[in-house]
Amino acid sequence: MKSIFSPEGALFRVVERLTNLVALNLLYLLFCIPIVTIGPATTALRYVTLKYAANDEDRVWAPFIHSFKQNFKQGMILGVISTVVGLGLAWALWFNYYNLRSGDTFNMIMLVMSGLACVVYLMIMGYFYPLLARYDNSLKQMFRTAMVLAIRHLPATVCLAIISAAPIFLLMYTPTTFMVTLTFYFFIGFAAVAFLQDKLIYRIFNQYTPVEKTEE
Repeated sequence: MKSIFSPEGALFRVVERLTNLVALNLLYLLFCIPIVTIGPATTALRYVTLKYAANDEDRVWAPFIHSFKQNFKQGMILGVISTVVGLGLAWALWFNYYNLRSGDTFNMIMLVMSGLACVVYLMIMGYFYPLLARYDNSLKQMFRTAMVLAIRHLPATVCLAIISAAPIFLLMYTPTTFMVTLTFYFFIGFAAVAFLQDKLIYRIFNQYTPVEKTEE
């Protein structure tokens, strides 16, 4: 019993990890406030959660700021592109769904196409920010790599997409689930989801040996 509550015990490590994820989530939201910094902030979030997944880090502020500065330009570009594309796909899905009429073949085809486009988007973006967080490369090359990884590791990719999409469905399910999910995301959700995804992505990355970014 004494070992459970010791600083080296499992309970202490779990509490420490949860505390770090809460702090990381609030830090991420703070750096997302200017809106245009969502890309660099998301890259920094994934940099830290990848470190947590590898058990290589137990800090929050220092690694987050390091990655935010290092990936600011590429993260900004990726953030703008991914936000515009993501909002466009979400609008297309919503528009085709709410304008669907019985026997309307055209809208049904458009709904299926927009749904598939959203799935492909989630599959690629599941790898894009972790790639930017961990490796030095051009956005074009990382896009190609993300597509290859998404196809080559399809079972893991499906899991990543489900982890990303499930909270969105909860937001739309009932007013109660909307408030619960919103509260969850405010306190720990973004960091927790990223950490769960990066537990999978870390194992995938370890199957390859690209040169990692130079650490400070």
